[in-house]
Amino acid sequence: SLLGTGALVLWGKGKYLLAALKLTKLASLGSMVFTIGTYSMFFGLPYAVGMVGLITVHEAGHALVMLQRGISFSPMVFVPFMGAFIEMNRTPRDAWED
Repeated sequence: SLLGTGALVLWGKGKYLLAALKLTKLASLGSMVFTIGTYSMFFGLPYAVGMVGLITVHEAGHALVMLQRGISFSPMVFVPFMGAFIEMNRTPRDAWED
């Protein structure tokens, strides 16, 4: 239960940090470093770097497709233990583009 309380405190502070980072141009890099730090506390640095690297490659695939289709998008934002996301700045024209 002490671990659960610590996780809640970390999550509570982390969501405000990620919200603040989203407002700056350092959102992607800052959230990436924060996520690596969080993963490394539990699993060690090699695992943390590898996991964030895999997530980066996955999200880069989404970014490349949006770039190809001419859809503007936000920077990649990492969320510890959840993954990462890239937000489209406009809605797709149809289901195929989505």
